[in-house]
Amino acid sequence: MITKDKGCERWIATFSCIPISLVKSAYRNKPERLHRISKRSAQENGKYLWNWVFCPKDVEDQYWIERNIQQVEEAGFLVYFSDDCGILLAVDGYAVNDDFVERYWMPLYRLRGFEQLTEKRQAYSEDGIRQSVPAAVK
Repeated sequence: MITKDKGCERWIATFSCIPISLVKSAYRNKPERLHRISKRSAQENGKYLWNWVFCPKDVEDQYWIERNIQQVEEAGFLVYFSDDCGILLAVDGYAVNDDFVERYWMPLYRLRGFEQLTEKRQAYSEDGIRQSVPAAVK
C-alpha cells in the first residue's frame, strides 16, 4: 500500500534538479531565453533561498503548471520558462530540510490531484480492482 508521502516523494523524483548557478551561467549572456512567468518575484531582494530549480520531466506536469501558475505560486514556487528546457520551478521561501517536502511539494502534490489518486489506488487495490494512476504514484 502506497502512502501519500511515498507518492509525493516518487513524484518529486520525476523532476530534474538543476543548480541555480548553472542556470545563471547558462543565461548570463542570453537573458531573453529565460522568462519569469510568475507574477511574484523572489523573496529577500531577488535572492533565491534554495540553490536549485526543478524542471518537470513529464510534459503533463509542465502543461498543468502552465495552466495553474497562481496555484503553483500559492504553494510557494516561482515559475520560469526556459527556451531550452521548458518550465522551471524555484522555491520562494525557506524551510528546514525536513519541512521541504511538507511545506512546498505536498501542497503542489495535492493541487495536482495525486493525493486523491493515491487514496483511490489504495481503496481499489484492497478490492483487487486495478486503478489507473500516473507512473509517479505507482
